[in-house]
Amino acid sequence: MNRLKKAFLIIAGCYLLLWSLTWLVSPAVTRLLLADLLAPHKIELDNNSTVRLNLLSSCVTIEGLIWRKDQQLAFELDSLEACYSLHRLVFSEARLRRLTLTGLTTEVLLKDNTFSIAGVELGSSSEQAPADASEQTAQPAPNPQGRRFGLAVAAPEVVLNDIHIDLQHHDQSHDVHIEQLQIVRSTYQDEVLQSELELLLTLNDARLDFAAAVVYEPLQSTGTFSIQLADFNPAPYQYLLPENLGQLSALVDIDLNLDVTRKGDIFEINSDSSAITVAQANYADDEMEADLARLLLELNELSTTLSIDAATELQVASGFDLSLNGVELALTDGSGQLLSLNELALEQSTLSLVGEKLFVELPELTLAELTASTRQLDEQNQLAPLLKLDALTVSGTQLTESAVAIDEVGIGEILVQAKRDEQGQLLSLVLPQQPTSEAEEQETQTMESSATEANGEPVAAEPSQAFAFSLGKLSLDTPAQIQFNDASIKPVLAKTLFIEQLNVTGVNTAKPEQKTDVQLKLKDDDYFSYQLSAQVALFGDKLDATFDTKATEFPLNEISPYVRSQLGFDILAGQLDVAAAGAIEQNMLDTELVAMLRGASFDSGDGDTNKDESSSIGSAVSLDMALGMLKDDDGNIELTIPVTGDVAAPDFGMQYVFGLVVQRAVMSQAQNFLLFAFAPYAHVIKVGMVAGSMALEVSFEDLPYAPKQIEPAEPQASFIEQFHALMSEKESLQVKVCGVASGSELGLAADSKVTDSQREQLLKLAEQRAAGFKKAVVKKGVESSRLLLCVPSYELKTDAKPRLKLSV
Repeated sequence: MNRLKKAFLIIAGCYLLLWSLTWLVSPAVTRLLLADLLAPHKIELDNNSTVRLNLLSSCVTIEGLIWRKDQQLAFELDSLEACYSLHRLVFSEARLRRLTLTGLTTEVLLKDNTFSIAGVELGSSSEQAPADASEQTAQPAPNPQGRRFGLAVAAPEVVLNDIHIDLQHHDQSHDVHIEQLQIVRSTYQDEVLQSELELLLTLNDARLDFAAAVVYEPLQSTGTFSIQLADFNPAPYQYLLPENLGQLSALVDIDLNLDVTRKGDIFEINSDSSAITVAQANYADDEMEADLARLLLELNELSTTLSIDAATELQVASGFDLSLNGVELALTDGSGQLLSLNELALEQSTLSLVGEKLFVELPELTLAELTASTRQLDEQNQLAPLLKLDALTVSGTQLTESAVAIDEVGIGEILVQAKRDEQGQLLSLVLPQQPTSEAEEQETQTMESSATEANGEPVAAEPSQAFAFSLGKLSLDTPAQIQFNDASIKPVLAKTLFIEQLNVTGVNTAKPEQKTDVQLKLKDDDYFSYQLSAQVALFGDKLDATFDTKATEFPLNEISPYVRSQLGFDILAGQLDVAAAGAIEQNMLDTELVAMLRGASFDSGDGDTNKDESSSIGSAVSLDMALGMLKDDDGNIELTIPVTGDVAAPDFGMQYVFGLVVQRAVMSQAQNFLLFAFAPYAHVIKVGMVAGSMALEVSFEDLPYAPKQIEPAEPQASFIEQFHALMSEKESLQVKVCGVASGSELGLAADSKVTDSQREQLLKLAEQRAAGFKKAVVKKGVESSRLLLCVPSYELKTDAKPRLKLSV
C-alpha cells in the first residue's frame, strides 16, 4: 500500500513538475521558436510577449503578443485562450472546448505582386509562379466514396473580439474592424457538419451583421442566413473601375433573410422578405452625371432553384415593390439637365423566371413630377424645361422575354415649352454630345468588321422572333399644353396649343392588320380648333388608314414664314377652315381637301396686294394673284384640292402638298376663273398653262390676215369688236401692236434669198397692216396713246402666216 502511495505521489509530483516546467519554460521556448520563424522576414518579436501552455487545464494562453517590422508595429494580439480536451481523443474526437481572442491589430498588403500578412510575405502573383508549375499535370484525386474521416471534431465556442485589419490594396487603405465573430455549436462527425456563426464587421464606414446556421451532409444541406449591410459606400473602391468614371458614391443598405436547401447539385433559396436600399447616390463620367436620392427594392416570397452543373433550369419567383426618388441626370459640362424625376413607384409586382422564360407582372407603375431637357444658360439662369409631366400611370403591364402588353396608360398634366433661337436651333433641347474620338471611331469600325467573315463575306444574321408590343389604351387625364417660341422668324412667333383630347386604343404589333383608333382634339388660346379621327394599321408592311379631320379658324399669317419658300409670297392676313376625309391603302393616299380661306391677303413683294385679272394679261400668273382672283364677294376663297400620292415616297410631305398639290389645284381653279372672266373676249384672249411648268399665262391671240391684206375686213371684225370692248372695260390697259408679214406673200420659199427690195416690201406690208388695225380701233373710240406700234417684222418659214401680234 505504501508502495502504491509512493508511486502515486511520484507520478503526481512528476506531473506537477512537468506542468510547472511547461508553464515556466513555454514563454521562452515559444519566443525562441517565433523569433526563428520571423527572422527571415526581418521581424522582431517584443520581449513582453508571452505564450503559456497549461497542461492542468489543457489551455494555451497568449498575452501581449507583439512584433514589429522596420520599427513599425506589424502585429499585436492582446489575448488569446484556446482550451482543448485531449482525453476525447480516446473516443476519436478532437474537441476545442473554447477559443477566445480579444484585441488583434495587424495589416494585410496586396500591392503589385506582393501579398503579406502582419509583415510576413506569403507569396506572389501567379505570374511569378515557377515555370514548371503550369507544366505539372494535376493528378485526379482518389474517389472518396466509401471512405470517411474517422476523427470527429467539435468546437462548441469560438469567439473573436475587436480585430483591426489595415488592408492596403493598390495604394488604397481600407479599415476592416471585426467587432465580434462568434462560431458556436460546431461539430463534424460522419461527414455531417453543423455550425452557427454570427459576425459583426465594419469595413471602412459600412457595417455588416451576418448570421448563419448550417447543416452540411454529403447528399443534402440546409442553412439559414441573415445579412444586414448598412451604409456601404462604393467610393473607396472607385479605383477598381474604369478611369473615365469621375465619381461613384452612395449609401447602400441590404437586408437579406435566406433559407437555403441543397439536394445533390440543386439549390433552393427562399426568402420571406428582403430589401435593398440605395440613398444619396452620385455618378459622374466624362459626359454625364447622375444623382439618386433614394431607391428601395423589396422582395417578397422569393423562391429560387438553381443547379451547379446547369442540368436543371434556373427558376426564380418573387413578388417585389420598387420605388425611386429624386432622380437627376445632367451633362457634365454644365450645359443642361437631361432628366429629373421626383418619384417612380411599382407596387405588388411579381417576377417569374424559368430557364429563358420570363414573366413580369406590374399592376401599376406611377411617375410623378418628371421634367426633361432643361437648358442652363449660365450659373444663374436657365430656360424652362422642354417637357414637364405632372403624373404618368401605366396599369396592367405584363412583360415576357418576347412581348410587352399594357392595359392602359394615363397621362397627367403635361407642359411642353419649346424655344428656337435666331439661328433656328432648338435651345430647349439638351442632348449629350456624339462620340467623335478616334478611339471610338476605331471601336465602331471594329464592331462593323466583326460582322464580316475572314473571307470578306457578310455574316448572315440568324432569324429571330420579333418583339411584340400591345397597348389597350393611352389617354390624357387632363389637357396638355404646348408653348412654342420661335425667334428665327420675324415677327417672333409665340404660340400656345392645348391638346384637349388624345385617345389611342388597340395598338398591337403582333396583329399588323389590326387598326389603331386615334382621337385627337386641340385648340390654341384664341379661336383655332382641330379634330382628328383615324383608324390606322401601323405595323403592316405598308400603311393602311381611314381618317376624318377638320380644322377651323387657323391664323394663316402665323405660318407664313414657314411656307413662304414653297408658296412664293407672304400671307398677310386670313383664317383657314379645312376638312378632309379619305383613306390610305398600301401607302397610297387618296383624299380631297375642302378649304375655305377667309379674309386672305397676300404679298408677293411687288407692292400690289389688290391685283385683278386684268393685271395678268401678257404675263405669268403668280400663285398669290391666282388666289386673289378666286375671292368671292365677301373676300373668301373656297378651294377643293384632291390630294393623292405615295406617303412613303421621300418627296411626300409639306413641301409636296404646298409646292405641288395646292399650287396645281389653285392654278386649275384660277384658269377656270380666267376663262370665265375673259369669255366675252374669247377671240382676243387665251388662257393656258405654260408648257413644262405649273405657271398659268394669260395672253392675246394673234389676229390672222389674208396675204397682202392691209386694212381689216370682215374676218377681223369680231376680233376688233371684242378688242374694243376689252379696251373699254380695262381703261388702264396698253397694248403693243406688231405687224408680221410672210415671205409667201411675195412668193418666197423658206430657203429663198431675200433681196433688199423684197425685204422693204415685206416690212412695209407689215407696218401698214399694224397701222390699219390701229386706225380701225381708234375710230371705234380707243385712245391712240394706248395702242403702241412696234417695229415690223417678216418670217420666211413654210408655215408662217401674215398676222398681227398683240402684247402688253
